[in-house]
Amino acid sequence: MTLRNPNRTRILATLGPATDSLAAVHDLLRAGADAFRINMSHGAAAGRARLIGFVQQARMELDLPVSIVADLRGPRLRLASVPEGSRRLKRGESVTVVAGARAGAGELAIDYPRLVQDLAPKKRILLRDGRAELVVKSISGRRIL
Repeated sequence: MTLRNPNRTRILATLGPATDSLAAVHDLLRAGADAFRINMSHGAAAGRARLIGFVQQARMELDLPVSIVADLRGPRLRLASVPEGSRRLKRGESVTVVAGARAGAGELAIDYPRLVQDLAPKKRILLRDGRAELVVKSISGRRIL
């Protein structure tokens, strides 16, 4: 096995649509990549397996120590049920968020029953991948204002 980089610095390259080939993996290794990141949040399992296969094949062909890093998505909370029609929140408006699958009229249910244990007043709840932000005023039972 050939050690290319005697220092502790490593170069992590992300594999994706632009690097979805054995030739691209070879090019990245020749350019100095030591490890490859595969984002497990996107694509199908077969596509990720193909990328891993490219790295394994290039590792053997070039006789290089190459790591594979699987980037796992953290927990993602979802609205459990949305009342008929769309709900538009306005800046400064109060809304009640309910931890669990069911909410009353005008409330938003989030599919994570432990939400109330993980929050406290002044903590934030981000919606739409962070494009909207709620700030917790109070918590009562399963309801968060």
